[in-house]
Amino acid sequence: MRALPLVLLLSLPAVAAAQSADREGTWEAGLKLMDMSGEFISGEAVAPTSWSTGLDPTTGRPNVHPDARYTSERGAGVQPLQAHNTSQMAFNPETGLVYVPISAGNGFIFTAATEFQIVPGFQTLGLRNPGTPPPAPPVAFPVANGPVRPGARGGILSAWDPVLQKERWFAPAGGQSGGGVITTASNLVFQVTPQGRLIAYAADDGEKLLDIPTGQTAGMGPPITYLLDGKQYIALLGGLGNPPPRGSVAPPFPPPASPPASPPPMPRPRLFVFTLDAASQ
Repeated sequence: MRALPLVLLLSLPAVAAAQSADREGTWEAGLKLMDMSGEFISGEAVAPTSWSTGLDPTTGRPNVHPDARYTSERGAGVQPLQAHNTSQMAFNPETGLVYVPISAGNGFIFTAATEFQIVPGFQTLGLRNPGTPPPAPPVAFPVANGPVRPGARGGILSAWDPVLQKERWFAPAGGQSGGGVITTASNLVFQVTPQGRLIAYAADDGEKLLDIPTGQTAGMGPPITYLLDGKQYIALLGGLGNPPPRGSVAPPFPPPASPPASPPPMPRPRLFVFTLDAASQ
């Protein structure tokens, strides 16, 4: 499921057309359209969704699937798990599309803990520890609804029409966390992927125009653009440097008896700046 409710303020001259459209849809991993007063207009799933059967046509709130409610005696395997999280999305008023990096299909099995306990130094999720000895309780898997993308796996960039609530195109790159996109008046979309690539697409039809590996594989920020002395630049930052000290972020579950070896050092942060006819540095 999604952790951050990101909001874009859009100017859509044709937004009234959506008010007479079918308002049924799915939320969580979805894109919701509301007017400035907060009144729900429409919404559709941008990724396969099983924990909700659709949206209430009046309030826009999700209708939770009965099989998605879990206990300590029965788990629920639902989709999605953070279809969109922190990856920056963008809107292009020329194409009328929202460009949102998502996970095309992922899920998680939720099972409540038999006994709720607060363990100092760890997140309190109230879930069954994956390391709990078997047998595990049975799990229900609600049927997913939402867009079907044959062959799409992992992260994608979806170009979504918020008025028609339909996908115009998608590209297999990126993911729900890290990196992100910007779009320009010159019909371009620039995407930084969590895997450290800078990719450019035609904003209207998704044709890939550029793909540059930066060599960074973690800690990717979204791209920005700026104008200096009449020349436009694209810049991005990537890398983590030194990892945070132990205990700065509480892990979700107590570690196993034999903790894994320390991971290798992460790439040091670097700033990348691109422009046309730039000399290599």
